Amino acid sequence: LKLLRKDLGPEYANQLQHEARITASVNHPNVVQVFSFGRDHEQYYLVMELVDRGTLDDLIAERKKLTEEEVLRTGIEVARGLRAAYKKGLIHRDVKPANILFNDDRMAKISDFGLAGIVEPHAQTSGAVIWGTPYYVAPERLNNQPEDFRSDIYSLGATLFHAVAGRLP
Repeated sequence: LKLLRKDLGPEYANQLQHEARITASVNHPNVVQVFSFGRDHEQYYLVMELVDRGTLDDLIAERKKLTEEEVLRTGIEVARGLRAAYKKGLIHRDVKPANILFNDDRMAKISDFGLAGIVEPHAQTSGAVIWGTPYYVAPERLNNQPEDFRSDIYSLGATLFHAVAGRLP
């Protein structure tokens, strides 16, 4: 359950609802499933699949480095989830260790499509604020150039580097 702080305005509720719609449109085993969005007692909420075996960020903090096999398996699974999102016309835009969750079977699932945007072949972010986690953000995003699925692949690569090398890219 993701709750929106009550002190945040309606624009944040709209953003949370947008995240819910985007993520709910992607039905794939490697994407955290969103079930509903709503408001009750002045509280906005997002109901998602329970994926409670921690994040890749948690694993890196605990073990410093992961084995090549673990990193390859995680990378393949996340790439499959990103491909499913891209087929729906979405770019994640914030692939990082904290947004990769694991279920009971240690299967990786990509979560938090809050920065996701609809894929537009010649879209630019000129004049826009750059959101994302600096260590994992693709160069084209930083340079206000058009983004596509390769931006997410870059961020996934930086994330996997961190997991296998035990240090930030």
